Amino acid sequence: MSLLHRCTLNLKRSVVTVVVFSIATPAFAHSKLSSTIPERPSRIEKLPALAEAAEPQSPTQPPSAAQNQAHPAAPGQFEVDEEAAERALERTLVVQGALLLPFGLAEIQPSFSYTRSELDDLNLALQQGTPFLVEQDVRRNAFTGDLFFRFGLPFDSQLEFGIPYRYIDSKVVTDISGVGRNEVSDSSSGFGDFRIGLAKALLREGLWWPNLIGRVTWNTDTGKTNTANPLGSGFNELSGSLTATKRQDPLVFIGSFSYTTSFEKNGIDPGDAFDFSVGALLAASPETSLRLTINQAFVDKIKVDGRAIDGTDRVIASLTFGASSIVGHGKFLDFAATAGLTDQAPDYSIAVTLVVRFGLPNFSL
Repeated sequence: MSLLHRCTLNLKRSVVTVVVFSIATPAFAHSKLSSTIPERPSRIEKLPALAEAAEPQSPTQPPSAAQNQAHPAAPGQFEVDEEAAERALERTLVVQGALLLPFGLAEIQPSFSYTRSELDDLNLALQQGTPFLVEQDVRRNAFTGDLFFRFGLPFDSQLEFGIPYRYIDSKVVTDISGVGRNEVSDSSSGFGDFRIGLAKALLREGLWWPNLIGRVTWNTDTGKTNTANPLGSGFNELSGSLTATKRQDPLVFIGSFSYTTSFEKNGIDPGDAFDFSVGALLAASPETSLRLTINQAFVDKIKVDGRAIDGTDRVIASLTFGASSIVGHGKFLDFAATAGLTDQAPDYSIAVTLVVRFGLPNFSL
């Protein structure tokens, strides 16, 4: 075979090979692609799950009320019932005269107190009906049982009245000019001065102003005074007072001011008095409140037949700590301890008060 013929034959074979390869390659590529594409959706379907696993977890949501109820507080912890605390605080404010009873409610308030006094003071004495001043060293133990009532009236007002029963044991050392010292030990008991009053709400607490209660009280002279230990003041007295409160939970701030005038009797005027007190009350627990108050009174000079007696004006100051608690349905117990801060004030006193609240039958004015 000639060289030219061989070259021609090889060229034909190369062309046939190229044509066959060009036809077979797309089919092969298509079959290969078809075998791999169906696997992609399965991988794509897994992406949302992988994304959720990769996302950061959201902050833990606070437990619902039902969950809280299902998990009670741990031992030593408690949830404060604000309504119960408010009731205890309101009952204390009523006892302190800073809040009035609603119409249709009433309270009876028996109390017992003990007061210890050691005073060096000028006092009035009577000799054959003639008053004169004597210097006395008085050591006195006074036990007082008091029964007090308050009734809620219409128009945000309240009626109040009470009467004490007193037992007084004392030792009095008297220095009488030109006579010498005279010591007398004695005891007396009986009813003290009956008192009656009317209170009225003047302002309701607002953003910038306090709750304000006005009160007028008449203190009679029913207590015996012709004994070694007078059981009353011996004078009719009329007093007016204003009591203000401002809340700042869980505290209530309280302040009061009063003026008392005494009516002259047998030519003697014991002097008018200005009193004020400031303090704070705390809702310490769901059914208990605490309070701390400072009280001060300025008493004018005693006048005899219109003439003021020098050295008879007085400043009486004291500090009171009190605790109150609801002890049952409608029942309230109060404890108070008072320390004297001036020479004219009693040394100390303690008092226990039980308050029972009840409803009154409906009536119309």
